[in-house]
Amino acid sequence: MSPKPVTLDRFGYVRDSRRQKLYDAEGYIRTGPMMTLVEIDTYVRALLDEKWTRRHWRIRESNYPTITDGRGSSDARYDSHDNQLEFPRWSRTEMVVLHEVAHYLARKCQDSCNGPHAPGRRHCAYEAHHGWHFAKIMLMLVRHKMGKDWHDRLRTAYKDHHVRYTKPRTLTPEARRAAADRLAAYRVVATKEH
Repeated sequence: MSPKPVTLDRFGYVRDSRRQKLYDAEGYIRTGPMMTLVEIDTYVRALLDEKWTRRHWRIRESNYPTITDGRGSSDARYDSHDNQLEFPRWSRTEMVVLHEVAHYLARKCQDSCNGPHAPGRRHCAYEAHHGWHFAKIMLMLVRHKMGKDWHDRLRTAYKDHHVRYTKPRTLTPEARRAAADRLAAYRVVATKEH
């Protein structure tokens, strides 16, 4: 079965159609006090040094992102070209820091993926910046660093805002036909009852 066609934006990247839903969901989750850049740097390095993180993502200390103040930018972001995490003042909360670290880790996954896209390409084919894989990583980080309660809140917000965080199901042609047949049979029964 061939993969779904990919929609690219005007810059040649995979279209990030889920971004606003993810931002809306995360916007409902308010977390703790503001952090300084030094605290963010310490937090990120400690997280990336943990065995848990190294077990899930292959990271070398020489590849750690640098932390900057995001001067001149209104958005917190991970700049993969310069390997920097940028945090303007408004964005220095634990949830936003984990969001940007999730971008860094998702990029690490994409750089090491196999298939028609070689490591080192800017982005893996078929994966948007805020796609299901990113959301899965974000949930993993939140559970690990902030605990089950915060994880459950974020997962609920993701569900409420229709954010995908699991791999999309792919059906074989036979399974697709069987599902269509079940739906047709259900519709026949439902129309007879009304």
